[in-house]
Amino acid sequence: MTRRTAILILVMLAVAIATVATFLLLPKRYRISEHMAQTVVFWNPKEAFLFATIQTSGRATNILQDKFAHTSYGYTAILLGGNVFFYKQDTIAYHLLPSGRLDRFPLPGTTAAFGSWTLRDGKLQLTAAENRFNQGSGFRWDGEKFVTVPSQAKPQPEAASGTSQTTEDDEDYDDERPGFLSTAEREKFKQAGWHHKMLTAYERSETVALPIKLGQSGFVLTLRRFPLSKNWNGFDSLDIGAKSLELSRENSSESIATLWSQDGWKEIPKAEYERLAQQYGREFKQPFAPWVWLVLIVGLLVWRFGHWLHLLLNIATVKRRVVNNLPTTYSFPPVTPAQFPLLDSAALDRYTRDLEFMGFTKLLDFSLVADTPNHPPNFVRLMAHTKHHCFAEISQFFPKRSLAVPVKCAFQSSARWLDAFLY
Repeated sequence: MTRRTAILILVMLAVAIATVATFLLLPKRYRISEHMAQTVVFWNPKEAFLFATIQTSGRATNILQDKFAHTSYGYTAILLGGNVFFYKQDTIAYHLLPSGRLDRFPLPGTTAAFGSWTLRDGKLQLTAAENRFNQGSGFRWDGEKFVTVPSQAKPQPEAASGTSQTTEDDEDYDDERPGFLSTAEREKFKQAGWHHKMLTAYERSETVALPIKLGQSGFVLTLRRFPLSKNWNGFDSLDIGAKSLELSRENSSESIATLWSQDGWKEIPKAEYERLAQQYGREFKQPFAPWVWLVLIVGLLVWRFGHWLHLLLNIATVKRRVVNNLPTTYSFPPVTPAQFPLLDSAALDRYTRDLEFMGFTKLLDFSLVADTPNHPPNFVRLMAHTKHHCFAEISQFFPKRSLAVPVKCAFQSSARWLDAFLY
């Protein structure tokens, strides 16, 4: 090895160390965001109860990670360091009287977000089903406050398939799903003069207004959603789903309160973030630590340095061939199953039912269309899980001059840097 070669290797090593060290030592921004998963409403002529399930997530990133997250090279951030994040879920409860008085009541600690609703002695009660997806206790209204109800270990019923509607409870059977109301309980609520409705964050309509009649008074609960754009810039949870939840008087512009609104990412002190991360968080770890990647890269350079010209020529040739066949843009037009004659409808329905039973909600059906002629036609169904903050994709590809690829299902998290891996 000549002196010039040794100097060049040392320079490469110094540059690699400085790059990784700079990335790891950059100051981080500690931020949290809220997302409303669903709102459950119960009311009778005397009173109404509103339960909004709020999901809070936090992330700590530096300026380079933020920049990479909005580019096609966002995946490179995972090679240089992990990210401590946290996720927690809470339910906020409101009590509304015919006079228009609206009170927010605290729920008992470790309250579960989902369970089976019922009436006990005429009082509203949520009984949590004890399983690995739903931990915590239930609660019951005693006339003045909410008290704790122990969870019960029992199997969930089969999920009923159907299309989401926005109508009154006794005509809307989309609410009959695991963890809400069974047919028997639905009838009990109806006989007791109760009405009920579940408003979810993921629906196609941008605004839904729910009229609530309390005695001689009328109120309107309005849920506003972000529009489902055909040109999504990733699957950030702040770009889709619920936008705000507002309560107003019927036949009047008088607003009573904004129960919740999407305010985007908010910076918080590092100490507060670390406290939340310690309680609710976990650390994503890349396959290798940054310094291991550094050693591997430098070792590869040293091992192949004697044939560097041959190696660079080979890489340049491979890159040119690959790039010529890679698409440069994608579009995501909405589609219907009827447009794909070879679609395995039975498998699609089976995956959809299974995912709905797990708590996923259908967002839309679309096709991934590239600007290259060799990209096969495909059908993709996107579903979201509001509790676990993740997405599921059911897809099938139809290559030219070949049999259709079997239906597949994939799960993705909602981290911004994963946008580059979705396709």
